[in-house]
Amino acid sequence: MMVGVGLSLMAAFGWHRREQLHTARQLNDEAVKLEAFSYSVSHDLRSPLRSIRGFTELTLEEAGPRLNETERGYLTRVQRAVRRLEQLISDLLAYTRVSKTRVELGPVDIDSLARDLRREHPEFQPPKADVRIEGHLLPVIGNVAYLTQCLTNLLGNAVKFVRPDQPADVQLWSERHGPNVRLFVRDHGIGIPADNLHRVFEMFERLHASSGYEGTGVGLAIVRRAVQRMKGSVGVSSKEGAGTTFWIELPAAEAAEGTKGLKD
Repeated sequence: MMVGVGLSLMAAFGWHRREQLHTARQLNDEAVKLEAFSYSVSHDLRSPLRSIRGFTELTLEEAGPRLNETERGYLTRVQRAVRRLEQLISDLLAYTRVSKTRVELGPVDIDSLARDLRREHPEFQPPKADVRIEGHLLPVIGNVAYLTQCLTNLLGNAVKFVRPDQPADVQLWSERHGPNVRLFVRDHGIGIPADNLHRVFEMFERLHASSGYEGTGVGLAIVRRAVQRMKGSVGVSSKEGAGTTFWIELPAAEAAEGTKGLKD
């Protein structure tokens, strides 16, 4: 009786192990296909876009004086459309990378990362913007590349969605939330209507497209996906006309000593 039960358990365990290996192989195959698709999108779509941009610039440069204002306007609109499509391709590839790459988690010095980003990006500096880092940002367990992407996207939104001719006013700070750290990015821009807040992190949602603000609607979806891959959470609060606050919550570095080198 006991021998039969033991054999049954061994058979069940063997079947379960085979299923795990089969699933792992399927996931790996999908990752390979996704990488091939990403390369195809990057090469096959960007190449003709570069040609369109190049010939448009050449036409404006050589024939510009002979064109009337309407004709030059047409070519300028083509240039803007090409830039939007190039940015959309870049954002989609970034989302793909965030979704498929293996993530190694470890302690991240958010304070140094945020100050480096502010120093490296002219759009985060006066006179375009006043980005203030309040106090010392607490370290977290995360991934440097993913957090760089998250902060770049959040700060980019913060300095973009302001009233015309008004410099962006942005604050960063962190707080302890139990074993976690919550990082806040607050702006004093145009804000988000309450009935649109639930759509903020969805793909291709451009909540201010009708107001003339450029964007692809992918940046915040990248933020959410990256934070999910780092085992964290993300949220937003806003008041229309009074600014927006985004937050990212991740384990505190000193509260998660055993997670260094953890992979997902």
